[in-house]
Amino acid sequence: MDASGGTRVAPNTAAGIAGSAALAKLNGGDREMKVVNALLNDEQGASMAEYAMLLALIAVATIGAVTALRDQIIAVFNSSASTLGSAS
Repeated sequence: MDASGGTRVAPNTAAGIAGSAALAKLNGGDREMKVVNALLNDEQGASMAEYAMLLALIAVATIGAVTALRDQIIAVFNSSASTLGSAS
């Protein structure tokens, strides 16, 4: 409860956003409602998060593959180095 005896709603919760939008409408402010709707419908950040998760998954898979195939990778590089060394 706040000092006036009413209950307070956190402004960053769904109820707070809806309450702010309703208050803006009562005050004749459709502009604020449009801003809230635009923010709620914006999916650009969601796409960025999806790309970040995909990048993280690829990085984990690459690290796992290199770790699992470590000995074979070392053998290929050693073989290549010895072949190049004997050719010169």
